[in-house]
Amino acid sequence: MTTYAPSSGRSRLEGLLRRGTVPLLLSLAGGLLAGFTLNQVLNRAIAGGTEASAFALLARVGPELETVLGSGQSPREAINRLGRQLSLRATLVGTDGRVLGDSSVDPDRVDALENHASRPEVVDARRTGSGVRTRYSSTVGERLVYAAVRLRGGEVLRLAFPEKDLARWEAPFRAQTLGLSVLASLLVAALLVFMRSRHAAEMGLVRQALGSVERLERPADPGRVSEEAAILFSALGDLADHASERDASARRAAVVHRLVFDEVPAGLLVVDPALSLLDANPEAIRLLGASPAAIRSGEHILELVREKAMTGLFEAALEKGRATAVLTLSAERGGRTLEAVAVRVTPNARTAQAAAVAILRETPAP
Repeated sequence: MTTYAPSSGRSRLEGLLRRGTVPLLLSLAGGLLAGFTLNQVLNRAIAGGTEASAFALLARVGPELETVLGSGQSPREAINRLGRQLSLRATLVGTDGRVLGDSSVDPDRVDALENHASRPEVVDARRTGSGVRTRYSSTVGERLVYAAVRLRGGEVLRLAFPEKDLARWEAPFRAQTLGLSVLASLLVAALLVFMRSRHAAEMGLVRQALGSVERLERPADPGRVSEEAAILFSALGDLADHASERDASARRAAVVHRLVFDEVPAGLLVVDPALSLLDANPEAIRLLGASPAAIRSGEHILELVREKAMTGLFEAALEKGRATAVLTLSAERGGRTLEAVAVRVTPNARTAQAAAVAILRETPAP
């Protein structure tokens, strides 16, 4: 398994913070949003529970009050008794909207209370049988949740629940909801940071594996990685093996080609369209009476062969595809007479450019 130089604790911490800050902030924001949403759901659930409890309570005490009203007795004492028993504000509203009794108001002041016919919960109760509203009460000086039901005679019985009491009851649930939301967001953030760190580490191993493949080496065992990374490393290993085999085959072929080029019993010269020397085998160097040190790839052919006829031979071959010539070398070059045949090599997938190859043979002396 490949080993890596350990980084300093500070650099690891900086990398962790760099990778983790954004996920942490996003997760916290998501947790707070989830907490807010859950609180809204909780509000609706609590309101629904409060309404159900209030209507159940009204359904239980309503018949008793209906009996009092049916007997013609004053309902004020019954309303005051009901308020004391429930520890709630109980109000009875007549069919014309007058307040017939209110457990939170002195009996002598009940007649002075304003008409309740337009109270929203009273309007709803008369129309549908029940109604719930939350608002500030100027009579008792605090916000109340009003729940009202219509009695058989058309009167409306209303109970008022102090909102602050409901809030105290809800507070533990809200705190737990918010705490769970924040905890969940922190867990999500930790998971994201871990996944990003693991992903970054695996990407580093992948980059090293690609470097190995470029060198035609099978990547080192990465150790424990994700399933996707393991599949990728396996594929890179197979690619490296295949490329290495092809490279070895290509090198063997190149060695064979070079051996044939060097050992063929005829002189071979290769030039490009600009007549710059690309290659020459040992026999060509011997026949031309040149020194192996004089063979410099890229120089014009005249630097090697001081014969104008040689350039004419190559030019004709590049133009027509094939040309022949007889060359007589100077005495300082050995004075040999050479028979030369040049052919043009057309560019293809293996040769990037056109070239011309001259085959040189020594003509026996007469």
